[in-house]
Amino acid sequence: MLGLKDKIIAKKHPWRIIEGEAIIVDVRKSKIIHFNDIGTFIWKYLMKRRNIKDVISKISKEYKIQSSSIKKDITEFIGKLIKRGLVEYTKD
Repeated sequence: MLGLKDKIIAKKHPWRIIEGEAIIVDVRKSKIIHFNDIGTFIWKYLMKRRNIKDVISKISKEYKIQSSSIKKDITEFIGKLIKRGLVEYTKD
């Protein structure tokens, strides 16, 4: 299970922003992944190593949403990124 202090960083994948959405190419699996605006915001924010707590705080401030109401969704999204091999993480 992911903890709020776990560090996350995006792996090197080809990607671009097209019409406000991140498009990531998973070359190993020959797949293209599209993110909505919040997913795109997270992806760009994870270009540097961040902990999950920082990601939640940054999104909360940017979108004016209470941290408590997005904690589960953000953690699940990051968990999916890990399963897809798009990000790496270290337990802290």
